[in-house]
Formats: sequence, C-alpha cells, structure tokens
Amino acid sequence: MATILTLADSILAALLLAIGATAVLSNRDPLALASLAVSLTVAYVATIRPSVKRPRLLVTLDDIRCSPPTLRAHSPSWFVRLRVTNHGLTVAKGCIGRLLGVWTEQAINLEKFDPLTLYWARYDSHTGYKSVDIQAQGDFEYLDVLQAKAGNSTPLFLRVVIPDPMTLPRGPEESASPGIAPTLRPGKYYFKLGAFSENANPALQWLEIDCKGDFPESCADRAPCSVQLVRPPHGIRHSSDQV
Repeated sequence: MATILTLADSILAALLLAIGATAVLSNRDPLALASLAVSLTVAYVATIRPSVKRPRLLVTLDDIRCSPPTLRAHSPSWFVRLRVTNHGLTVAKGCIGRLLGVWTEQAINLEKFDPLTLYWARYDSHTGYKSVDIQAQGDFEYLDVLQAKAGNSTPLFLRVVIPDPMTLPRGPEESASPGIAPTLRPGKYYFKLGAFSENANPALQWLEIDCKGDFPESCADRAPCSVQLVRPPHGIRHSSDQV
C-alpha cells in the first residue's frame, strides 16, 4: 500500500507540473488552469489519499494452541483463534471481533449465540473486555473463538463476552448447546465471524470447527479439533457474506 500511495502522490505532482507548464507555454487562461490545479489537489487530498491510507483488516486462521494445565488435577486447553492483521497505512482504531452466528453440521442456526462479542487473546472475564487499536503495515492481534477442554460434559467453550447481568437463552438439554453457558457439545460447527474497526471496512470470515470429543491428556499430543476457513456452507449462505 505504501508503494501505491507513493505512486498516487507522484501522479498528482506530475499533473500539477503539466498544468504549470501549460500555463507558461500556452495562451490559455492562467486563472482557469490554477483553478483546475486547486480542484485536483483538493479532490486528491480529501478523497483519494485517505482511501489509499485507510486501515485494511484481514482475518486469517492461526494454529491451534495448547495451554498446559495450571494445576496437576486439571486438563490442558486448546484455543482456536484468528489473526486480525491491519495491512493499511494508518491505525485501525477501536477494533472488535464479533461472533455473528453458529450453525450445526445440519445447518441448524443456534440462535443462542446471535450475535456476541469475542475476547481478544489475553483478555477474559477476570481482566474485563476492551477493544484494541491495531497499528499499520502488518501489525496484528489474536482473536479467541473457542476453548476446548477435556473433562467437561460440554467441552467446547466459546470465548464470548457476557457482561453482567446479561445471560444467554437456555438451550434444551438435548440440544447442541444445553443450558445458559456459552458451550457446545463435541461435533462439527460453522461459525460466521467478523472483525470491525471505527475507521475500516469489516473483514468477515466463515470457520469450520470439527471437535469429535477425543481429548488428549497432554499438550504434546495432537489437537482434538480440526479447523479451516471455508466458504458459506450450503443452506446457510447470506447475500452479504464475504470470504
């Protein structure tokens, strides 16, 4: 993007030089040429340059990471997270991550989770939630989506912000997400996610997460889930989806 901005600046400078040369070498009205030069400069500074410099968010998939247990009797946790990168030339301000929907493998929408804010890595209910600024030219932050942990009846825990006194709707006991906790039974699910900023276009992605429930006892073992970015699955596509 820096190269494009330099090129755009150079093109404007060349146009202004050409207008100046025309004013000197021709009999055309210099006031009209000066007005043209001013108009081009104002249009460039007001619209084109800010558009080129604006933040540009890209959401990609990070490797599944394992967190060893802090106590001997506890189990390790695996975290599914996304990398949100700013490829623009200015800071992306007030960035938030949103869970926009969860669907089962049978394309059933779990309305319990529509929509919720996701925690950035290193934040949780103990530290509290806040948005982040992502610096320009390749800076990034990690966005947590899901924590998988052995030993729980519903071992897939969504890393969503639930501020007091808010509670989630209660899921039926036989459903993919029973009770009011932000949890899922083992299985395959499709997540629609988005990264948003005060001064950038949203970056949307679909994620397929498949956790069958075979949870290892150590971080040295393979991850219990497979994760991939996908196109909107058949049967749950929306006209506004972007991948």
